[in-house]
Amino acid sequence: MPRKPQFVMQEKLDPPTDPILEECYRMKAEFAAQFNSMEELTAYLRKVNAREKTRGRKYIPAPPTPPEVLKKIESLRKNLSKVSD
Repeated sequence: MPRKPQFVMQEKLDPPTDPILEECYRMKAEFAAQFNSMEELTAYLRKVNAREKTRGRKYIPAPPTPPEVLKKIESLRKNLSKVSD
């Protein structure tokens, strides 16, 4: 009769942490504690951007969204409007 393989229970390891993600999560928690809505956060970030531009900071514009992504977004919006009707 063949023997069944024995499995050794291994200790579960914590998932690896990414310092960049940790910083993002920390900032998100701080913003959530400081602002009551997305509108307040957006207004604050616009003020910060305006202040930094007057100090001479240069911004590189984001690359344009690829057309296939725009089509996908549009189709999702149409589907959502059908569902909400």
